[in-house]
Amino acid sequence: MAMHYGPMAGVSEADISYASRRIAGSTETESYEGASMLGSALNQWQRPITEYGCDPQWVVNLKASPYIGEIDFGRKEWARSRDAVDAIMDLLLKELRVTASTDYEHLRIDSYIRQGSSRDGLKVIKPDEYDTVLEFHIEGLQPSEQHIYKNRKYVPGFCYLQVDGSSQYLQARFPKLWRESVFEERDGIFYLSSRKLHQGVFESLIDKSCRAIEEKIEAMQRSRKVNFHITRKMNPPAVNITIHLDDDANDLFMNQGQIRNRSNIVREIDLDIVPAIRLRVDSHTTYNGRPVNAVIHAVCKWKEEDATRSLEIADQVLVWHINSAGYERYTLDVARTDHKQIFILTALRILKTYFTKTKSKAKSENRLPPPIVTVLKSYI
Repeated sequence: MAMHYGPMAGVSEADISYASRRIAGSTETESYEGASMLGSALNQWQRPITEYGCDPQWVVNLKASPYIGEIDFGRKEWARSRDAVDAIMDLLLKELRVTASTDYEHLRIDSYIRQGSSRDGLKVIKPDEYDTVLEFHIEGLQPSEQHIYKNRKYVPGFCYLQVDGSSQYLQARFPKLWRESVFEERDGIFYLSSRKLHQGVFESLIDKSCRAIEEKIEAMQRSRKVNFHITRKMNPPAVNITIHLDDDANDLFMNQGQIRNRSNIVREIDLDIVPAIRLRVDSHTTYNGRPVNAVIHAVCKWKEEDATRSLEIADQVLVWHINSAGYERYTLDVARTDHKQIFILTALRILKTYFTKTKSKAKSENRLPPPIVTVLKSYI
C-alpha cells in the first residue's frame, strides 16, 4: 500500500528549532507510553537495567578489572544522547523522504525501526551507538522472496527479490532507478539488486540529506561558529553515519540539563542505518497466547565484513539477508519483565563489555583479540 506524506518540503528552520527544543527538553524518565508492549510494538530506546544480585565484594572486584570496569553510564548522559539521536533521525527522515521523491520516481521512505543494543537495553560503557532499520518500498512493485539453493540444499537466512514486469515496463515506470541498474536480469527474470540499491541509491540519498541538514543548521547559526557535521561510510547492510557535536553544538542543541563534567559530554554519536524492505509479519508465532508479530525484513547484506567469509552461496549483486531480529527484540523485552532474567541480561552486558575492551586493548597493542571475541561478537 502506498504511503502519502502530504506536501513535500525539506527540513526547515522550524524543524531544526523543534529538534533543538526537543533535545533541550529531554527528561530523565523512562516511562514510555505502552511500557508493557513487547517486540515490534515497542519502538523505543531502552536504558539498561543492571542487577548483579551477588556478593558486593565480587562487584567491587568486577569493576576493578581492566577488562570489565563500570558497564553503566549516567541517566542524564543517556537521556541527552538518546533524545539527540532521535531528533537528528527525525530531521534525516524528513529530508530523506523529500530527496527520494525528487531523485527516484516511486521510491518511498516509510519509517525507521529502532534495533540493536540501545533498543534492547544491552548498551554498555557509553551511550554513543544506535542502530535503526530504515523501511522503504517502491510504489508499483511487489517483490517476491525467492529461496537460494547451494548444491541443491536450501540456504536459510538469504534470498533474492524477484519483480514482475518487462524491461520496457520497468524502464518506463522507474527510469532513474533503471539508470542505477537497480533491476538486474537473470535468465529472463528481473530481480532487485541489493548492492545497486545500497551503493547507488541510498549512499547518495543519505549523503544529500546529511549535507542539507548541515547547511541549514549553519545558515541558522551564522553569527556563531558551531561545529556540527555528519560523516558517512558504507558497511553493508548498514550505512554508518557519525554525528559530530563540539561543546558549542552541545550547548546549542542541549541547553538544559547541563552535565557538570564536560568530559562526560557525548561528542560523537554513531548511527547505523540499515535500508530494508518489509517482507511479512509473523502473526502465527505466539508467546503466552499472544502473537509475537515479528516483522521480517530483507536488508542489503551483499558483502561480508570479513573478506575471507565472502558470500559464496549467492549472486552478490542480488543477494538480500533476511533480518528476523524482531524475535530477538521480543525475547529480550520479555526478559526485562522478569527479575531473575534481568540477571541474565546483566551477564550478557558484562560479557559484551569484556569483548569490547579486550578487542580495544588488542588493537592498541597491534595484535589479534582472543578467538572467542570474534566468534561470539555477533551474538550479544
